[in-house]
Amino acid sequence: MKLLKIASLLTTLVPAIVGASPIISSISPILSQANQSIVIEGSGFGTLSPYNGNSDYILITDRTANWSAGYLPAQDVVKLNVTSWTDTQITLSGFIGSYGNNGWVLTDGDTVSVKVWNAQTKTVAAVCSRIVNDTQTMSCLPVKGTVTWAKPPYKVQCQNNTTNQKVIVTRKNANYGCEKSGLLVNQGDSVTVSITGIKY
Repeated sequence: MKLLKIASLLTTLVPAIVGASPIISSISPILSQANQSIVIEGSGFGTLSPYNGNSDYILITDRTANWSAGYLPAQDVVKLNVTSWTDTQITLSGFIGSYGNNGWVLTDGDTVSVKVWNAQTKTVAAVCSRIVNDTQTMSCLPVKGTVTWAKPPYKVQCQNNTTNQKVIVTRKNANYGCEKSGLLVNQGDSVTVSITGIKY
């Protein structure tokens, strides 16, 4: 009887884990070439079979050169070779399709953002950015938080002091996320978060 209860509990827990909101914890170095191994680690990615092409669940954008890859809704002509996709790790073996045409190449120093949705639920995306040919695996733990003292709506100002980028948003619930609001943050950047609101 106890074994049956344990089996039942595991059955109910696994879908909940696979359906969790995605978090990107790290991205391996991204090189200025088409063929390369890029490993995205975290949680809440869901599961997906390996594929070549585009999908609804990952978007890689070269923000410096203004092109993107791998995203089906955008009908990207630069596509991805996805060799594995588990709930905690996504592995790419490079860029395919029209990579190399029309200036659609990665160049040393470019800022590249990686956006991942859960493959089962397409819940709100996790976003992380890094610099091409920065040889260190980058931590992508998000700049986010929960405001318990202020009445919604309240204002959040996220500022990257290293790049001087600033994002100001008005939130109507207790949670905020700077990257999800558009702030680009690289490992080692100095970030300031200011919250303005009326105390409960």
